[in-house]
Amino acid sequence: MIVTKFGGTSMADADAIRRVAAILRADARRKVCVVSAPGRTDTDPKITDLLYEYNTAAVRKRFLCIIDALRLHDAVSEYLDTELSLRAESTHLPTRLSLGDHMSAYILAQYLGWEFVDAVEVIRFKSSGVAVRLPHTQKNIVVPGFYGLDVETNTIAVFPRGGSDISGSYIAAACHATLYENWTDVSGVYTSDPRIDARAKSLKKLSYSELEHIGRSGSCVFHPDAILPVANRNIPIHIKNTFAPNDPGTQVQQPSS
Repeated sequence: MIVTKFGGTSMADADAIRRVAAILRADARRKVCVVSAPGRTDTDPKITDLLYEYNTAAVRKRFLCIIDALRLHDAVSEYLDTELSLRAESTHLPTRLSLGDHMSAYILAQYLGWEFVDAVEVIRFKSSGVAVRLPHTQKNIVVPGFYGLDVETNTIAVFPRGGSDISGSYIAAACHATLYENWTDVSGVYTSDPRIDARAKSLKKLSYSELEHIGRSGSCVFHPDAILPVANRNIPIHIKNTFAPNDPGTQVQQPSS
């Protein structure tokens, strides 16, 4: 089984979501999908940034545009308004910030016809660390990234920004996945940022430790805290480009002895 994670640029608008759906449908082994909140577009900021600012109206408009463009049922718009009232106006910051990833996953699940599983049912924050509680279902599922349930306070808790990578990693480990695919807007890990450096070269293969070093040095392609859960189970990571899915990307695994 393959666990996939799609970042904010991969979920930024309806066209991007259609690409995500095509990637998931292209391989039947992709049964569990973790997604981020919609990211920045040419005209709009990140949904999570809008939630920091209490800009509920802009959040609602952005999601309604996606829902309408995907031609989803009116019930999805009604669900959005319910979640906006429950989360977006909350004074509890993690609850407010969870709205973006929650709705992103719900919309994708509705578009695919997959089962939506809320992250509070899966990711549990405990004093001893993070625990994963897998749902009892045989269906393909979509799970929001970034947040989970703090079992001691019974409130929503979040990982650091970029934490959907971490959510996906914990879920991949708990599922004993054969592969953790991390889909983003660049074709893997590069020697420098290819968007600003034309001389940047892609790195086809890395070890877990090499990827962690790159992440700790400031690269935002893959969150360094997401490496250990899959590394402990020797689950390979494949960093791929949603917008160029045939590019080889970067494969990450323990080097053979």
